Amino acid sequence: MRGCRRESTITTAGIVIILYNFVFMTVNILHNPKDFETLFSYNFRPLCLFALHYLEEVDASEDVVQECFMKLWEKLEQGTEVSN
Repeated sequence: MRGCRRESTITTAGIVIILYNFVFMTVNILHNPKDFETLFSYNFRPLCLFALHYLEEVDASEDVVQECFMKLWEKLEQGTEVSN
């Protein structure tokens, strides 16, 4: 019987867009740095696993997720409105 593994057609850029959207959707809870820390600690590992499913590389997955959080933090520090 053949394996059921499907080929991944999503790119790193596609994963970044998906993760940005997820992180930005949750930005409503952010009112101070502690909220951001909580958001990061609860979601970093699950988002890495999500990215790993498509990227198939642990380091690349962690880098992509961390980049999303870093960009969000930078926007919040600048006072920029964050939207999808």
